[in-house]
Amino acid sequence: MSKLSDFVPQRRNANKHTQRGMGMLEQSMRQHGYVAPMTAAADGEIIDGSARIETSANVFGDDVIVVEHDGTKPVIMVRTDIASADSPEARAIAYAANRIAQVDLDFDTE
Repeated sequence: MSKLSDFVPQRRNANKHTQRGMGMLEQSMRQHGYVAPMTAAADGEIIDGSARIETSANVFGDDVIVVEHDGTKPVIMVRTDIASADSPEARAIAYAANRIAQVDLDFDTE
């Protein structure tokens, strides 16, 4: 798997997402770039990050960085374009990520 299109959103996602939240996510991706990694099963189905996979192609195209791991160690993404967590950009990213998570939550009760 080497393209974004090789992956699919979670078929049975507990979060149905909201239209407003998805719009906020796309706006944030366009403004701040890609922030949080997704997690996929070996078959390419996303198990964490379905909203991000649904939005990423619109913003970034089909290019993707794939990191394979077995879940025994943390995976940390380092944004080389952000020098410090105290920078205005880093603070804006942190705020947006938390606000989007709040607004985009719509539990599927089934």
